[in-house]
Amino acid sequence: MAGDTSIVSLHTIPYLSSMEFILLAVGTLLVIFGFNRRNKRISLLQNGVTAEGVVVSIERSESASSDGMYTYRPVIKFPVGDEFVTKTPQFYTNPCPYQEGQEVKVIYDKNDTDRFTLNDGPTVFAEIIIFGLGIVFLIIAAVALMVKH
Repeated sequence: MAGDTSIVSLHTIPYLSSMEFILLAVGTLLVIFGFNRRNKRISLLQNGVTAEGVVVSIERSESASSDGMYTYRPVIKFPVGDEFVTKTPQFYTNPCPYQEGQEVKVIYDKNDTDRFTLNDGPTVFAEIIIFGLGIVFLIIAAVALMVKH
């Protein structure tokens, strides 16, 4: 059929270079991860228990690149019922925005104290940075694709 345009030629489908693929993949993962962290924090804000905690120490860890740099995360002690529990958030930062003895607001799941968040600037800022970087990667990949075709 000479006039049939329903069959798409492989030459008209844009291919992804390895850099574009990496940008799309990393951008998508960062957006999903940032959005997931935000949703978990919002769920805890709506359904969790609020407690006043204290930073009892700062945990130091050598960065994954082993270049002599360190990352830090606070160790938080907070009351759960008649007891105190000590927990460490999942995120590491450099520099550490917390100091030993600093009071922090902790929001935790009453059924699982491992699910907790510090509802403060550094936690929210980390979510924004992760999500924002993902968006930037996706925009760069989209621009690269548009310029190419």
